[in-house]
Amino acid sequence: MFFKENFRLSSSVNQYVLAYFLFVLLFWGIRYMTDWSAYALMIEHPELSQDFLFRFLAEQLRGRIGFSYIYQLHIVLMGGIYLLLLKRTVGCPFLAVIYAIDIYLFMANQIRFYLAWPLMLLAILSFYRKELVAFALLAFLAVMSHKSLILLLPAALVCDWALHRWPFSRALVILTAITLASGLLTWVDFGSGFWLGKLQAYQEMGKEATSIGAVYNQLPYLVCLALVVSVHRRVLKAFPNVLAEDGTYRYLLVLSLTPLLFVGFSFYVMVFSQRFSQSMILIWFMYFYWCYRKYSDVTLKEGIRIASVIVFMINPFFACVYALIKGHYFNCSEIFKMLLSYSLFS
Repeated sequence: MFFKENFRLSSSVNQYVLAYFLFVLLFWGIRYMTDWSAYALMIEHPELSQDFLFRFLAEQLRGRIGFSYIYQLHIVLMGGIYLLLLKRTVGCPFLAVIYAIDIYLFMANQIRFYLAWPLMLLAILSFYRKELVAFALLAFLAVMSHKSLILLLPAALVCDWALHRWPFSRALVILTAITLASGLLTWVDFGSGFWLGKLQAYQEMGKEATSIGAVYNQLPYLVCLALVVSVHRRVLKAFPNVLAEDGTYRYLLVLSLTPLLFVGFSFYVMVFSQRFSQSMILIWFMYFYWCYRKYSDVTLKEGIRIASVIVFMINPFFACVYALIKGHYFNCSEIFKMLLSYSLFS
């Protein structure tokens, strides 16, 4: 029994070490991405950074090291934080690697956001578990790394409140009504009022988009939300008290549905689709994995497999395959440039 217990521990540790190594390896050698020159400029001129944590790093390290080392520091930290999140929830470290591959171009570019993202996810988890000191520290670090994360916590709390207050179908109606009403605010100059002035530029760009373009931008994530709703209905039918009895399930479901509250904004401030829907792909993977392990029969397991494949494929399809069909080459071109720049030892 002693050797069996220790073998299990060793196997688990090895999985996390391997997952961490693979995650870091995916990004370590990158020497070009779309925003590389902009980040390098911010190292030379820290005042250009709108986020406190990156500005602090730039001020401390300016003239000492180049941006490539700061980039690698972000990757090392990101890998550790994502694996900590998975260790504290579903216990499957390789979901971090699958997630990184799925949104590779976007994660490689948006290092400040994707460092802040798991910090806020951990903060919300700490809030659920009443670890208030950890919650305050993690939420502070997340917002200092990327100010837009200040919007995720209240949105998650609204979603949790709706799911706790009403039956599931009615809660969905309430959340949809909230997102449609909030969409009207996208015509108001809300960015500067919420300490998010950069969103004003995205707002004006969004107003120039066509209705068809706005719907197309939301379609991948609406499909993912529909899959989550479908799986939850099946789980709820078999386990009516699952939200009250399983804190991890409640946490994952609330976050899985939180992007619904950003759909209204995203029609005209389309960056929200990337920030709060595309990024939630990890949570959708975690939700499906947890349901597969704990709550699924043979039929539901098959459905979850299909849903997981759809969620994995939907971002590459719309970002690259369908974009190529429509004659938009930017994302694919940037991926190739990024991969060609990869060098482990330079």
